[in-house]
Amino acid sequence: MKLERLPEYITIVITIACGMCLALYVGVAAGTGSNTPLMLIGGALIIMFALILRANIWMLIPICGPLSGKISGVPGDFSVGQLAIFYAFAVFLTLKALKVVRSKPIYNWIDYLLWINLAYLLTAYIRNPVGTLGMGFEKIGGKPYVEVLIGLLAYWVLNRVTISPKLATRMPLLMILGALFNTFAGAVGMFIPSIGELLTPLYSGFAPAPLVVQDAPTDGKGIDRENCWVGGGTSLLKAFCSYFSPLSLLNPLNIVRFLSTILVFVVVMKSGFRSVFLSTLFFFAFAAYFRKGMASAMRIPALVIPLLLFILIGHGTFFELPLNIQRTLSFLPGKWDPVAQGDAEGSTEWRHEIWANVWNSGDKYIKNWWLGDGFGMTRSELREAGQMGADSQENLTVAGDYHSLPLSTIHVVGYVGLALLLIQMGGMSFYAWMLINRARGTPYFPLALFMGVPVVYEIILGMFVFGAYNVTAPANIYTVAWLRLISRSLDAYLNTTKEAPVESAAVFPELEFPRFPRPSAS
Repeated sequence: MKLERLPEYITIVITIACGMCLALYVGVAAGTGSNTPLMLIGGALIIMFALILRANIWMLIPICGPLSGKISGVPGDFSVGQLAIFYAFAVFLTLKALKVVRSKPIYNWIDYLLWINLAYLLTAYIRNPVGTLGMGFEKIGGKPYVEVLIGLLAYWVLNRVTISPKLATRMPLLMILGALFNTFAGAVGMFIPSIGELLTPLYSGFAPAPLVVQDAPTDGKGIDRENCWVGGGTSLLKAFCSYFSPLSLLNPLNIVRFLSTILVFVVVMKSGFRSVFLSTLFFFAFAAYFRKGMASAMRIPALVIPLLLFILIGHGTFFELPLNIQRTLSFLPGKWDPVAQGDAEGSTEWRHEIWANVWNSGDKYIKNWWLGDGFGMTRSELREAGQMGADSQENLTVAGDYHSLPLSTIHVVGYVGLALLLIQMGGMSFYAWMLINRARGTPYFPLALFMGVPVVYEIILGMFVFGAYNVTAPANIYTVAWLRLISRSLDAYLNTTKEAPVESAAVFPELEFPRFPRPSAS
């Protein structure tokens, strides 16, 4: 046994072990007659799909990533996106063991920042072990740790991938497919609940959701925000800004782009989330900056403000906006319905109350402010919070759901972990900024914008608008993997071409997309 081949041996052992576990599971299920025909068909399809895609199996991770719904009957509480990661990892691991894939990861400082944060999170788990209700642990609610591990599986795969210029140019379109399907499924469940109920076992995203209550009383009942529009609307806007200049999207002379952009903004506002609307404006402004500099970014308000003024003046005079859109825009002066404005203000006050309660509670909710308490809660806390109601303020506070990235981070990993997270997010923002600038004029520019722009401003939104550590920790793993993937692929492209960087190619030549203007040096 050669020591230098130890990683290869470990890969082979893990592959064999995973295969034996899968075979054992299928054998037990077949022996008990548990959906045997379906399992055999599903197993055959999985193997056939792996044989067809081979090393390209990694593409399931970005395509299926937004699919947060679940499939009825699948063991474990895993989303479709997470199942895709398991599948891609298993196939990629097998290909590595068979030496079909020989690529090795290359790490740099942004990877090291990620590892430091994950290592510190591990210390929080060691100090505060957590499991599930059935595992006998005193502390339960460790699902975020599982999501971090799943993120590491995706990181392991993506760190061994490079993409061609042609695929990079089309990748943003592929990455929005899952989000668009989520929006479609949510819309079916919302507007055609009978069909949604039939399709829910196939994908939980079809589950019927309530429509906006147009005649809601002003007694604090509130508004049902329509989550289904968030993913589809924001992903489309990101794709638009990745392929076209944001200024051209707001130019009425470009009628198709202009109307499409307005429609996407309406969809985003229909969700009822002010933070989502603010995030789209951030993306718009930063994308304009990276395309043509500060002068272009400064022109965005000159185009957006007249549109907002038209809405503010026209609402209540010439037309009536739906309550959810009113809720989204209620931070602006206007003739808003008391229900929409009251619901938005109540949500803000509700968060402020949680923050004040946590800050002023001593060690009631956060036991160790410096080092953190890890994820989860004790069984006694669960019983106590459960008596208050599933969605009560006390229940969410005990669970660490503070609707605040700084506070939730302190709860899990303490002040030390918050400092490490800020360093990591700052480093990611800087890395994404430099990556976008390096990708200018190359086929990788649209993908660099699509993935990099949100990273640039995420630290601002997370610290001052909205965030949660249980979401940010696994998301950062995925983000670092993608930034490194783009950087490696861009380096390979620049090293193999002796020509000056060319303008971004069309996504699909047969659609005859206009060529992008060359960004200025500013």
